[in-house]
Amino acid sequence: MFPGIVLIDPTRLEGKGDIALRPVRLASGSRDEAWLRDFLFTHPSVLPTASIDAAYVDPIPVCRELRTPAGRIDCLFVTRYGGLVIVECKLWRNPQARREVVGQILDYAKDIAAWDYGDLQREVSIARGE
Repeated sequence: MFPGIVLIDPTRLEGKGDIALRPVRLASGSRDEAWLRDFLFTHPSVLPTASIDAAYVDPIPVCRELRTPAGRIDCLFVTRYGGLVIVECKLWRNPQARREVVGQILDYAKDIAAWDYGDLQREVSIARGE
């Protein structure tokens, strides 16, 4: 189903120390949507932003759980050009999930587009506990 992924140890010769990774079910144990949100916020380089648009390469984490009238945004990032990146985390459950998350992100974007800089700064400060 998925290609094999190998973690390569560049400090060792001839493949010694390389590790073949195996898939892990995210919905098992403590791996839930909150875990996924925190992982992506901490490791934004795993987001495929460059595949979407070069302007979104290397997003910088801003905050988690940003309040909007439509609900809370899981993760907010900013690009080096000042563009905002909204990340909504969902574990795959059913075919409707993709459609629902796109609608949710559009609602968040609509709300943020109506804000001025002061509104954004206030809500980011609240989300960051500042």
